[in-house]
Amino acid sequence: LRYNREEESSAEGSVTQVTSSFKSGGNITRTAKDTIVDQGTQIEAAGNIDQSAREIREIAAEDSSYSRSSSSSHDARIGVGAGASAEAGASANSKGESETESGAGAGAGFRASYTGASEGESEASTTAVTTRYKSGGSITSKSEEKTTLIGTQFESGGDINLEAGSLDYQAAKDTTTSSSNSQDISAELKVDVVGKAGGSLDAEYGMEKEGEKTSTARAGGMTAGGSINIKTKGDASFEGTQLEAGNAVGVDAGGNVDFKAARDTTESSSQAANASLSLSSEKGGDKAMGLGGGYEQENGNSSTAQVGSIKAGSGGISISAGKDANFEGTALKSEGDTGIAAGGDVNLRAAKNTETTTSFGVQAEIGSTSGSEGKEKTGAIGGNVGYADKVESTGTSIGSGGTVTIKGNNVINQEADIKAEGGAQIIGNEIKQKAESRDIAIGIEAGYETSSESKTPEKKTGSKTTDDIPDSRAKTAADDKPRSKTTDDLPAASTDTGKSAEDKAAERRATIDQLKADKLKLDKAMEPKAAPAETPAK
Repeated sequence: LRYNREEESSAEGSVTQVTSSFKSGGNITRTAKDTIVDQGTQIEAAGNIDQSAREIREIAAEDSSYSRSSSSSHDARIGVGAGASAEAGASANSKGESETESGAGAGAGFRASYTGASEGESEASTTAVTTRYKSGGSITSKSEEKTTLIGTQFESGGDINLEAGSLDYQAAKDTTTSSSNSQDISAELKVDVVGKAGGSLDAEYGMEKEGEKTSTARAGGMTAGGSINIKTKGDASFEGTQLEAGNAVGVDAGGNVDFKAARDTTESSSQAANASLSLSSEKGGDKAMGLGGGYEQENGNSSTAQVGSIKAGSGGISISAGKDANFEGTALKSEGDTGIAAGGDVNLRAAKNTETTTSFGVQAEIGSTSGSEGKEKTGAIGGNVGYADKVESTGTSIGSGGTVTIKGNNVINQEADIKAEGGAQIIGNEIKQKAESRDIAIGIEAGYETSSESKTPEKKTGSKTTDDIPDSRAKTAADDKPRSKTTDDLPAASTDTGKSAEDKAAERRATIDQLKADKLKLDKAMEPKAAPAETPAK
């Protein structure tokens, strides 16, 4: 009797965003009393682009796609059967005489088995669609309050001027997610009820599972044929932003200026497990049992910095902050002078790339057998633990064709690379720090094995007499007299199966004859001796 079933399924799909677009052969002007909101909007003008509002928000749209598939199979069988067998063999002994052996047997039993498997996979992804401004002339954007830009791209043949209450320039993100899993199961049962009665059971299980998530930064940027001028009443924050101007780049904030690194991240995990069972038994015979199993797990995380950059022509770079000016691995390069001034501190920090992996595993086995020759037990267990942690840093760099001037209450210098053809000057309390860097790998493995064995003692052969019983009585002189021989004094029967029956009979006759001769000698020794005859008196 058999049952079998297989199944498969799959699905996939995608969503593509349809965004707004504006295109003009001249100028484009947008004015709002409240808020301008763009989601992946494309704006292009041959002339200038001007916009103003209380608040401006540029957010990213997302195209997405997904796919998934799964499959499974099941197979079960049950059966009852009978069988017969016959064996024959021949061999020769040491004298060249042939010996034959023959045997026959019959049996009947029950069989049952099952195998099953399943698999599944899934993937999903999103792709950012960001707002883009392109003009043959200049681009001017003003907001009384906050301006939020997510992955926004500006491209201008002239200047780019941005004024806001505060600026939050973020990186957009592309994401992917994937997972897979599989399972396998098998089991078999055998039972023999006629002939050599007994049974066995074998079963196995296995599982694997994996997953991964990634996030890739899509930083925004400004490219101007002329100059880039950014001015805020409050804070101005940039995440991996790329600023490039043919002339000058200027950032003037009433609060903090933050040039942070955007980040690409990855998270992964994997798991695997297995187990096995084995049992067998024969009626009046050997018995065996075995168990085994294991588990493994690994997790990983990584974060890679996408640093921002500022590049200017002969007009140079000017960064001014009412509070702190912070740079994380930012690359500043200018053909002219470069100046950084803060009412608070200037932090020239290094951007860190990190990678961490942890792993764990354990395996165990145990077994036992017993039979006519004794018992035996075995066992083993092993495990491992791993840990790896790696950190690399990318320092802030400043390169100038003119001079470099850095001014702040404190200037925290985390191994920044500063090069200026006209000389570099740091005004304030310079605090030098080491950039973080490490590479640690730890692995630990452990194992233990044990085994025990006990053998069944061999049984003695031959008949027992009272001579085999320990005598606790005190010995007398008579105990030293010779005693009669018994069958225990006979040589042990030979176990040489190579001798013929005639050889064995001859050996027994020789032993009996020797025993009779020894008995006659003993009887004569025990007879009383006659007294010597008296000599008559003369």
